[in-house]
Amino acid sequence: MFWSKAVGAEVYALGGLLVGASLLATVAWERRRAPAYLLLAVAAAAAAFGNHLTSVGVIPGYVAFVLLTDARQALRPRVLAATAGIVVLGSPSTGSSFSGLSRGRPTSKPARPRPRNCGR
Repeated sequence: MFWSKAVGAEVYALGGLLVGASLLATVAWERRRAPAYLLLAVAAAAAAFGNHLTSVGVIPGYVAFVLLTDARQALRPRVLAATAGIVVLGSPSTGSSFSGLSRGRPTSKPARPRPRNCGR
């Protein structure tokens, strides 16, 4: 099943690559504790989220891992601000999906109503 999704020209291959990159960056951060690796992991996860929403499922695991490993470093104001900026900028397709909501308009056109009893 996985291989059939990996070789198709769909969003699954890029999503898998980005989730894998975020996992590798998270492991590198855990070993070296350099904030750059943590921010790289956040950027890869945000790009994966922008690519396909199924990648949201790994985010709670990443958050739990980071907080259990070194919450003090992860919760520094600079790291939190950089993380928020990366998430906002890293998932542009998600931001454009919600842009119409802030103005009170739906993001897509409503469906045309079906005609009732055309022949009567």
